[in-house]
Amino acid sequence: MPKFIALDFDGVICNSIDECMLVSFCSYFDKSISQGRLSKIRPDYRRHFKNYRYLVGPAHEYFDLWNAIDTSKSEDKIISIFHNNKKNYKSLKRAQQTFYGNRENLKSSNYSYWVKLNPFYNKIFEILLDVNDINKVFIVTSKDYLSVVDLLNSNNLPIQKKNIYSYEKSLDKKALFKQLLVDHKIKIDDISFIDDKLSHLENVSSFGIKSYLALWGYISPNCKLEARKKGISTITQTEFTEAINDI
Repeated sequence: MPKFIALDFDGVICNSIDECMLVSFCSYFDKSISQGRLSKIRPDYRRHFKNYRYLVGPAHEYFDLWNAIDTSKSEDKIISIFHNNKKNYKSLKRAQQTFYGNRENLKSSNYSYWVKLNPFYNKIFEILLDVNDINKVFIVTSKDYLSVVDLLNSNNLPIQKKNIYSYEKSLDKKALFKQLLVDHKIKIDDISFIDDKLSHLENVSSFGIKSYLALWGYISPNCKLEARKKGISTITQTEFTEAINDI
């Protein structure tokens, strides 16, 4: 493993699936987030969301997922509707603003509940607390910066703020890495990246950064085969433990 490591946030450090489900549901269906609870979402909709969360990258794609879930007559149509019938949502900006606005409203109205909806993966959390040099750990994410910082602080995980590269800088993770390498004077061969989204890994690995698919994140049933076809390595939590001890 190289001298530095960069991690995606959702699906690698944080299991945010319940928070993203609630915030995106209220955003898409125009429900009050202050009154929002997971129990108010139909059980079949909750199941479909968890089964197909892996399709989503940036926040605006949650709208595409809910559109697919809400309009499909059968579960086997969800994937094709997601890919083929994406809505414009006045481009992506309005959807993103709605999603992130509702997230902030939830944090403001019930911060402790919001934190509870965003648990860290226990093993990954313990590994990062015990890492030899936390300054060599970076976060490269399409999540908003303030939520990443709030959750790190709530869990007392001391990753430096200057090591966080989030969607406010760019939704293109290759662009984020280009900036990261310049900012911290890191050679491209000296850093690796772990994400649970194969398309993100393809984009970053095409830039020359060694990339790994996190098998504990939001992944498709055929993710190992898909990763192998694309030349992307996979990594388990146990392998991550061994790898991060080298930085």
